[in-house]
Amino acid sequence: MPPINRERVLKALNFEPADRVPIDIGGGPATRIHTSAYARLLQHLGFAPEQDLTAGAHPTLAGQNTICPSEKVLRHFDIDVRGFYLGSSNSRPIRPTGPHSYVDDWGVTWTRAHETAPHMNIAGPLERLDDPTPADLDAIAWPVPDDPGLTRGLRERIERARTETGCAICLNLPNAT
Repeated sequence: MPPINRERVLKALNFEPADRVPIDIGGGPATRIHTSAYARLLQHLGFAPEQDLTAGAHPTLAGQNTICPSEKVLRHFDIDVRGFYLGSSNSRPIRPTGPHSYVDDWGVTWTRAHETAPHMNIAGPLERLDDPTPADLDAIAWPVPDDPGLTRGLRERIERARTETGCAICLNLPNAT
């Protein structure tokens, strides 16, 4: 597919005129859509309901009640960006600590008041260190940056999207904006 969408995004990033403003739905955390709103959108469009809307999402995203729309919906609206997320760490998987809380691979505890609320970070390894020393930092169990679980299948998914959609690619990291 020709890279019309990708070119549109690149022109906008370079402050060059384009045929229209690029559109992003689901390319990053701020443009994801709430699962109940997405179900209503599918119904409005006359599309069949989709199952496992958070399947394949990084565990920290799967619990946020937001999803990236399916390729069918993205094509319907001629969306210019495709978002990609890291997979789960093999060495330090997300550890549930209750019905609405978990500890991520950085050792940060996240919780939410109820099932439809967003998660908020409530505790972490650095929070009580006013003036951290090298020894304090060495004592922290840092994530493993080259953990193969984080990138398993990522290259193939990105290359397929780049070839098949012609869209701009946005890599998202967990708990980042």
